[in-house]
Amino acid sequence: MTKLTGPTLTRKFWILGMIAVFNYTAIGQISHVVDVTDYKFTPSEITINEGDTVIWTNSEGHHNVDGLQSQYPSNPESFGNEVGMGWVFTHVFTIPGEYNYQCDPHVIFNMFGKVIVLENTSPGAHVQLAEDPVLGTILTDSSGFTLYYYTKDALPGTSLCTGGCVDNWPLFYVENPVLGEGLDPEDFGAIVHPEGGMQTTYKGWPLYYWVNDLDPGDTKGEGVGNVWFVAKPDYSIMLMDGLLTGKDGVTYNGNYEPGEEMVQYFVDPYGRTIYTFVNDAYDQNHFTAPDLSNNSVWPVYETGLHSVASILEESLFGSIDVFGKQQLTYKGWPLYYFGEDAQRGETTGVSVPGPGIWPVAVQDVDAPVLNAAEDLNEQTGFRLYPNPASDALHIESDEPIESVSIYSTTGSRIKVFSNIATSYHRISLDGIEAGVYVVEITSAGHHTQMSRFVKK
Repeated sequence: MTKLTGPTLTRKFWILGMIAVFNYTAIGQISHVVDVTDYKFTPSEITINEGDTVIWTNSEGHHNVDGLQSQYPSNPESFGNEVGMGWVFTHVFTIPGEYNYQCDPHVIFNMFGKVIVLENTSPGAHVQLAEDPVLGTILTDSSGFTLYYYTKDALPGTSLCTGGCVDNWPLFYVENPVLGEGLDPEDFGAIVHPEGGMQTTYKGWPLYYWVNDLDPGDTKGEGVGNVWFVAKPDYSIMLMDGLLTGKDGVTYNGNYEPGEEMVQYFVDPYGRTIYTFVNDAYDQNHFTAPDLSNNSVWPVYETGLHSVASILEESLFGSIDVFGKQQLTYKGWPLYYFGEDAQRGETTGVSVPGPGIWPVAVQDVDAPVLNAAEDLNEQTGFRLYPNPASDALHIESDEPIESVSIYSTTGSRIKVFSNIATSYHRISLDGIEAGVYVVEITSAGHHTQMSRFVKK
């Protein structure tokens, strides 16, 4: 049976000024309350799961609920009651689909309602996968309510959401959970919450609800404070907030000087820290040996790009081939593990061989300089600088420039400048987001050169 711990045991966010009734059965069915008064249904539209119950409560006026198929032929089944006052009408929705209904005496006041019933794709499952149109595949409970993780839960086996935090982020716990299709039992566990009670974990991350998710399928907690994110099965990059403590036992700040500072950095789906190497160049790994003999020291982060935390820009990630291994990159920085990090949240690599040589990967890192062989140079007749660029890009040519176009890495043309007719041109980068782009330069003599550049 699903258990909610913390001060919000009654899940007050579903109480619409009425007493909400929750029937958590073996498959997590829920009753949803609709208030019928003041010539309207409140809420007028709800989304529920197959098998859930809707309770209409009339406390004022002569009303009814008419969802009969004679009135709405497209309804999967009929439901409704007679006109009256002071009544309670309930209906269990067992067929997925969209149901429309009305109050017959007050259609003139636009007194209409709608119930959207979602299919329960994993009957009997306490935790299941669901598809969100924006976020992709996410984890939900048996009733379709979204589950979240907290980036500050960096320490193994505990939760840092305590006190008032639990009022807004109720803990999720299921004893011996039944899992939906596509979920691995090895990824689930449980911890004792610091304030008492148990909490289910997924890949080591404690799981929570969000108080403002009012209906199944809501994901309103995504990105709150840049520390709360939907739990997903296919993250390539997650975010963690924690202290940077090196192998030398010293705690460092974000500038890699001794000092305590909470730093948000990249981790893998299990909370293992991801690093960059200061001696790497753009899309170039300068550490790994051709025979991979040192790969156990700083293993390349060898993964495909799937989901990333939603505040990160997916287009800034890429991959490079490193002696047969596909290494994930961010803004051109190759990404690594540290072989001696033994558990989630450890950052021992930040002091090896000295502070800042292997920094943790962070969102606002500047892109490394492109390899000179990839940049425009005097042998081509064109010169492009600076690279990376911040405010503007400067282009020089041995002959008048005819046109300049800027493309995204997916091939979409972002800006075009025509009929320049000078050998120097300055391009403002205002309105262009940070990332990697391609510039195409054509001279009056119809010579064309393309090169990548980085917008900081």
